[in-house]
Amino acid sequence: MVFCAIITRASDGLPLAASTDQEVNKELKESRMYVKTLSRKVNQFPDRCSLQLGHIWIHFVVSLGVCFMTLCEENYPTVLAFCFLDEIQREFIVNYDRRRVESMVRPYAFIEFDNFIQKVKQRYLNTRSLSTKINLSDMSTEIKLRPPYRLTLEDVGIGTSNGMESHHLYRPKPISKQSLIPMNWLSYLSFGLNILCGLLNFVRGMTIVLFGPVSLDDDAGNIIKYILVFLLSSCLCAYQCYLQLVFTRRRTLKGLVACFVLLCCNFYVTSHRYRYMEAFFFNCIVAMLAVTQIRARGLPSKSTDYNV
Repeated sequence: MVFCAIITRASDGLPLAASTDQEVNKELKESRMYVKTLSRKVNQFPDRCSLQLGHIWIHFVVSLGVCFMTLCEENYPTVLAFCFLDEIQREFIVNYDRRRVESMVRPYAFIEFDNFIQKVKQRYLNTRSLSTKINLSDMSTEIKLRPPYRLTLEDVGIGTSNGMESHHLYRPKPISKQSLIPMNWLSYLSFGLNILCGLLNFVRGMTIVLFGPVSLDDDAGNIIKYILVFLLSSCLCAYQCYLQLVFTRRRTLKGLVACFVLLCCNFYVTSHRYRYMEAFFFNCIVAMLAVTQIRARGLPSKSTDYNV
Protein backbone atom coordinates (compact mmCIF):
# COMPACT_ATOMS: atom_id res chain seq x y z
CA MET A 1 0.00 0.00 0.00
CA VAL A 2 0.93 3.69 -0.29
CA PHE A 3 1.66 5.15 3.14
CA CYS A 4 2.10 8.82 2.33
CA ALA A 5 3.34 11.39 -0.18
CA ILE A 6 5.65 14.33 0.36
CA ILE A 7 6.30 17.23 -2.00
CA THR A 8 9.45 19.29 -1.45
CA ARG A 9 11.46 21.95 -3.24
CA ALA A 10 14.38 20.20 -4.89
CA SER A 11 16.90 22.99 -4.36
CA ASP A 12 16.81 23.02 -0.56
CA GLY A 13 14.33 20.35 0.58
CA LEU A 14 11.69 22.82 1.81
CA PRO A 15 8.46 20.82 2.35
CA LEU A 16 5.63 22.23 0.25
CA ALA A 17 2.84 19.72 0.86
CA ALA A 18 2.33 16.29 2.37
CA SER A 19 -0.36 13.77 3.08
CA THR A 20 -1.25 12.86 6.65
CA ASP A 21 -0.33 9.34 7.73
CA GLN A 22 -2.80 6.85 9.09
CA GLU A 23 -0.05 4.35 9.90
CA VAL A 24 2.10 5.10 12.94
CA ASN A 25 4.29 1.99 13.17
CA LYS A 26 7.91 2.35 14.27
CA GLU A 27 9.49 1.51 10.92
CA LEU A 28 7.42 4.13 9.12
CA LYS A 29 8.42 6.76 11.67
CA GLU A 30 12.07 5.89 11.18
CA SER A 31 11.68 6.10 7.42
CA ARG A 32 10.10 9.54 7.69
CA MET A 33 13.21 10.67 9.57
CA TYR A 34 15.33 9.86 6.51
CA VAL A 35 13.02 11.70 4.13
CA LYS A 36 14.17 15.11 5.39
CA THR A 37 17.83 14.26 4.76
CA LEU A 38 17.06 12.72 1.38
CA SER A 39 14.92 15.65 0.23
CA ARG A 40 17.87 18.03 0.59
CA LYS A 41 20.03 15.88 -1.69
CA VAL A 42 17.67 14.87 -4.50
CA ASN A 43 19.43 17.16 -6.99
CA GLN A 44 22.55 15.00 -6.60
CA PHE A 45 20.76 11.96 -8.03
CA PRO A 46 18.95 11.05 -11.27
CA ASP A 47 15.40 12.33 -11.66
CA ARG A 48 13.82 8.97 -10.77
CA CYS A 49 15.12 6.96 -7.81
CA SER A 50 14.16 4.36 -5.24
CA LEU A 51 15.56 3.63 -1.77
CA GLN A 52 14.74 0.61 0.37
CA LEU A 53 14.58 1.02 4.14
CA GLY A 54 13.84 -2.36 5.65
CA HIS A 55 10.29 -3.22 4.57
CA ILE A 56 9.55 0.25 3.20
CA TRP A 57 10.43 1.72 -0.18
CA ILE A 58 10.92 5.42 -0.85
CA HIS A 59 10.26 6.34 -4.49
CA PHE A 60 10.71 9.83 -5.84
CA VAL A 61 10.83 11.85 -9.06
CA VAL A 62 12.23 15.33 -9.59
CA SER A 63 10.59 17.65 -12.12
CA LEU A 64 10.75 21.40 -12.70
CA GLY A 65 12.52 22.04 -9.40
CA VAL A 66 10.06 20.00 -7.32
CA CYS A 67 10.55 16.56 -5.74
CA PHE A 68 7.54 14.23 -5.48
CA MET A 69 8.16 11.43 -2.98
CA THR A 70 6.13 8.51 -1.68
CA LEU A 71 6.64 5.80 0.95
CA CYS A 72 5.23 2.35 0.11
CA GLU A 73 5.24 -1.20 1.35
CA GLU A 74 8.05 -3.34 -0.06
CA ASN A 75 5.60 -5.53 -2.01
CA TYR A 76 3.74 -2.60 -3.58
CA PRO A 77 4.27 -2.58 -7.38
CA THR A 78 6.91 -0.08 -8.47
CA VAL A 79 4.91 0.83 -11.58
CA LEU A 80 1.88 1.82 -9.48
CA ALA A 81 4.06 3.86 -7.14
CA PHE A 82 5.42 5.92 -10.02
CA CYS A 83 1.96 6.20 -11.59
CA PHE A 84 0.80 7.62 -8.24
CA LEU A 85 3.64 10.15 -8.25
CA ASP A 86 3.02 11.01 -11.89
CA GLU A 87 -0.64 11.79 -11.22
CA ILE A 88 0.25 14.02 -8.26
CA GLN A 89 2.97 15.73 -10.25
CA ARG A 90 0.66 16.59 -13.15
CA GLU A 91 -1.93 18.17 -10.90
CA PHE A 92 0.65 20.06 -8.84
CA ILE A 93 2.32 21.59 -11.91
CA VAL A 94 -1.08 22.76 -13.20
CA ASN A 95 -1.88 24.53 -9.91
CA TYR A 96 1.51 25.92 -8.88
CA ASP A 97 4.01 27.43 -11.29
CA ARG A 98 7.76 27.31 -10.78
CA ARG A 99 8.08 30.98 -9.82
CA ARG A 100 5.58 30.55 -7.03
CA VAL A 101 7.38 27.46 -5.75
CA GLU A 102 10.73 29.25 -5.69
CA SER A 103 9.30 32.24 -3.82
CA MET A 104 8.00 30.20 -0.86
CA VAL A 105 9.84 30.66 2.44
CA ARG A 106 7.62 28.89 4.97
CA PRO A 107 7.17 25.11 5.05
CA TYR A 108 3.94 23.44 3.89
CA ALA A 109 2.82 26.57 2.05
CA PHE A 110 0.63 24.40 -0.22
CA ILE A 111 -0.87 22.23 2.49
CA GLU A 112 -4.29 22.52 0.81
CA PHE A 113 -2.92 20.22 -1.90
CA ASP A 114 -3.22 17.42 0.67
CA ASN A 115 -6.91 17.09 -0.29
CA PHE A 116 -5.97 16.04 -3.81
CA ILE A 117 -3.21 13.71 -2.57
CA GLN A 118 -5.67 11.94 -0.27
CA LYS A 119 -8.16 11.40 -3.10
CA VAL A 120 -5.48 9.88 -5.35
CA LYS A 121 -4.04 7.87 -2.49
CA GLN A 122 -7.42 6.24 -1.76
CA ARG A 123 -7.58 4.92 -5.33
CA TYR A 124 -4.09 3.44 -5.09
CA LEU A 125 -4.51 1.78 -1.70
CA ASN A 126 -6.09 -1.32 -3.20
CA THR A 127 -4.41 -2.41 -6.44
CA ARG A 128 -7.26 -4.79 -7.32
CA SER A 129 -9.95 -2.14 -7.15
CA LEU A 130 -7.86 0.52 -8.87
CA SER A 131 -10.22 1.68 -11.60
CA THR A 132 -8.11 4.46 -13.09
CA LYS A 133 -5.46 3.06 -15.44
CA ILE A 134 -4.40 6.42 -16.84
CA ASN A 135 -0.93 5.62 -18.07
CA LEU A 136 -0.20 2.22 -16.53
CA SER A 137 0.96 0.58 -19.78
CA ASP A 138 3.07 3.58 -20.76
CA MET A 139 4.62 3.73 -17.31
CA SER A 140 5.35 -0.02 -17.39
CA THR A 141 7.23 0.43 -20.65
CA GLU A 142 9.06 3.48 -19.30
CA ILE A 143 10.12 1.63 -16.14
CA LYS A 144 11.44 -1.30 -18.20
CA LEU A 145 13.39 0.95 -20.53
CA ARG A 146 14.67 3.32 -17.84
CA PRO A 147 14.33 1.70 -14.40
CA PRO A 148 14.65 3.90 -11.31
CA TYR A 149 18.13 4.40 -9.94
CA ARG A 150 18.44 2.34 -6.75
CA LEU A 151 20.02 4.25 -3.91
CA THR A 152 21.59 2.98 -0.71
CA LEU A 153 21.82 4.68 2.67
CA GLU A 154 25.50 5.32 1.93
CA ASP A 155 24.51 7.27 -1.20
CA VAL A 156 22.24 9.46 0.88
CA GLY A 157 25.02 9.89 3.43
CA ILE A 158 23.23 8.66 6.54
CA GLY A 159 24.78 5.21 6.98
CA THR A 160 22.87 2.23 8.35
CA SER A 161 21.13 2.30 11.68
CA ASN A 162 18.00 1.37 13.60
CA GLY A 163 18.33 -2.29 12.68
CA MET A 164 18.05 -1.69 8.94
CA GLU A 165 20.78 -3.98 7.72
CA SER A 166 22.71 -3.09 4.56
CA HIS A 167 22.11 -6.52 2.99
CA HIS A 168 18.43 -5.57 2.55
CA LEU A 169 19.42 -2.74 0.23
CA TYR A 170 20.00 -2.85 -3.51
CA ARG A 171 23.35 -1.66 -4.77
CA PRO A 172 23.00 1.15 -7.29
CA LYS A 173 23.79 0.71 -10.93
CA PRO A 174 26.61 2.92 -12.21
CA ILE A 175 25.22 6.05 -13.82
CA SER A 176 27.84 5.90 -16.57
CA LYS A 177 26.57 2.53 -17.77
CA GLN A 178 23.71 3.39 -20.07
CA SER A 179 21.23 0.90 -21.50
CA LEU A 180 20.11 0.99 -25.12
CA ILE A 181 16.55 0.41 -26.25
CA PRO A 182 15.70 -3.27 -26.83
CA MET A 183 16.72 -4.90 -30.11
CA ASN A 184 14.00 -5.68 -32.66
CA TRP A 185 13.95 -8.44 -35.27
CA LEU A 186 15.84 -6.30 -37.80
CA SER A 187 18.59 -5.62 -35.24
CA TYR A 188 18.94 -9.34 -34.56
CA LEU A 189 19.05 -10.06 -38.30
CA SER A 190 21.74 -7.43 -38.86
CA PHE A 191 23.73 -8.73 -35.90
CA GLY A 192 23.58 -12.33 -37.19
CA LEU A 193 24.54 -11.37 -40.74
CA ASN A 194 27.48 -9.33 -39.45
CA ILE A 195 28.76 -12.32 -37.52
CA LEU A 196 28.38 -14.48 -40.64
CA CYS A 197 30.30 -12.01 -42.82
CA GLY A 198 33.00 -11.67 -40.20
CA LEU A 199 33.48 -15.44 -40.01
CA LEU A 200 33.56 -15.79 -43.81
CA ASN A 201 36.16 -13.03 -44.11
CA PHE A 202 38.29 -14.67 -41.42
CA VAL A 203 38.02 -18.09 -43.08
CA ARG A 204 38.89 -16.60 -46.47
CA GLY A 205 41.97 -14.89 -45.06
CA MET A 206 43.14 -18.05 -43.28
CA THR A 207 42.55 -20.05 -46.47
CA ILE A 208 45.05 -17.85 -48.30
CA VAL A 209 47.53 -18.31 -45.45
CA LEU A 210 47.21 -22.09 -45.50
CA PHE A 211 46.67 -22.88 -49.19
CA GLY A 212 48.10 -19.92 -51.04
CA PRO A 213 46.61 -17.31 -53.42
CA VAL A 214 43.98 -17.84 -56.11
CA SER A 215 46.31 -16.70 -58.88
CA LEU A 216 49.86 -17.97 -59.20
CA ASP A 217 50.84 -14.59 -60.65
CA ASP A 218 50.37 -12.85 -57.31
CA ASP A 219 53.60 -11.99 -55.58
CA ALA A 220 54.24 -12.26 -51.85
CA GLY A 221 53.51 -8.56 -51.26
CA ASN A 222 50.04 -8.79 -52.78
CA ILE A 223 49.26 -11.99 -50.89
CA ILE A 224 50.00 -10.28 -47.57
CA LYS A 225 47.72 -7.39 -48.60
CA TYR A 226 44.84 -9.78 -49.36
CA ILE A 227 45.28 -11.56 -46.03
CA LEU A 228 45.33 -8.27 -44.13
CA VAL A 229 42.27 -6.96 -45.98
CA PHE A 230 40.23 -10.08 -45.17
CA LEU A 231 41.29 -10.06 -41.51
CA LEU A 232 40.57 -6.31 -41.26
CA SER A 233 37.12 -6.90 -42.73
CA SER A 234 36.50 -9.60 -40.14
CA CYS A 235 37.51 -7.26 -37.31
CA LEU A 236 35.31 -4.46 -38.67
CA CYS A 237 32.30 -6.78 -38.78
CA ALA A 238 32.94 -7.67 -35.14
CA TYR A 239 33.27 -3.97 -34.31
CA GLN A 240 29.91 -3.21 -35.91
CA CYS A 241 28.37 -5.97 -33.77
CA TYR A 242 29.93 -4.33 -30.71
CA LEU A 243 28.48 -0.94 -31.64
CA GLN A 244 25.01 -2.49 -31.94
CA LEU A 245 25.23 -3.86 -28.40
CA VAL A 246 27.09 -1.21 -26.39
CA PHE A 247 26.55 2.51 -25.93
CA THR A 248 29.60 4.62 -26.76
CA ARG A 249 30.06 8.23 -27.73
CA ARG A 250 29.59 8.96 -31.45
CA ARG A 251 28.34 5.42 -32.17
CA THR A 252 26.77 6.41 -35.48
CA LEU A 253 29.94 8.12 -36.71
CA LYS A 254 32.05 5.12 -35.72
CA GLY A 255 29.61 2.83 -37.52
CA LEU A 256 29.78 4.96 -40.68
CA VAL A 257 33.59 4.89 -40.65
CA ALA A 258 33.60 1.12 -40.16
CA CYS A 259 31.09 0.74 -43.00
CA PHE A 260 33.16 2.92 -45.36
CA VAL A 261 36.35 0.95 -44.65
CA LEU A 262 34.42 -2.31 -45.16
CA LEU A 263 33.16 -1.10 -48.54
CA CYS A 264 36.72 -0.20 -49.57
CA CYS A 265 38.02 -3.61 -48.44
CA ASN A 266 35.30 -5.43 -50.35
CA PHE A 267 35.93 -3.37 -53.49
CA TYR A 268 39.65 -4.13 -53.27
CA VAL A 269 39.32 -7.91 -52.98
CA THR A 270 36.55 -8.00 -55.62
CA SER A 271 38.63 -6.04 -58.15
CA HIS A 272 41.46 -8.57 -57.66
CA ARG A 273 39.20 -11.58 -58.27
CA TYR A 274 39.15 -12.72 -54.65
CA ARG A 275 35.42 -12.17 -54.28
CA TYR A 276 32.46 -12.67 -56.62
CA MET A 277 30.26 -9.69 -57.44
CA GLU A 278 27.29 -11.26 -55.66
CA ALA A 279 29.33 -11.64 -52.46
CA PHE A 280 30.51 -8.04 -52.84
CA PHE A 281 26.95 -6.70 -52.90
CA PHE A 282 25.91 -8.98 -50.02
CA ASN A 283 28.74 -7.74 -47.78
CA CYS A 284 28.03 -4.12 -48.67
CA ILE A 285 24.32 -4.46 -47.85
CA VAL A 286 25.11 -6.11 -44.50
CA ALA A 287 27.57 -3.32 -43.61
CA MET A 288 25.06 -0.58 -44.48
CA LEU A 289 22.24 -2.36 -42.64
CA ALA A 290 24.43 -2.48 -39.54
CA VAL A 291 24.88 1.31 -39.68
CA THR A 292 21.11 1.86 -39.80
CA GLN A 293 20.61 -0.40 -36.77
CA ILE A 294 23.43 1.25 -34.82
CA ARG A 295 21.75 4.59 -35.42
CA ALA A 296 18.24 3.29 -34.68
CA ARG A 297 19.16 1.57 -31.41
CA GLY A 298 19.89 4.60 -29.26
CA LEU A 299 19.23 5.53 -25.64
CA PRO A 300 15.66 5.59 -24.32
CA SER A 301 14.07 8.99 -24.52
CA LYS A 302 14.19 10.85 -21.21
CA SER A 303 11.36 13.19 -20.39
CA THR A 304 12.48 16.19 -18.37
CA ASP A 305 9.14 16.78 -16.73
CA TYR A 306 8.37 13.09 -16.41
CA ASN A 307 5.22 13.26 -18.50
CA VAL A 308 5.20 9.75 -19.90
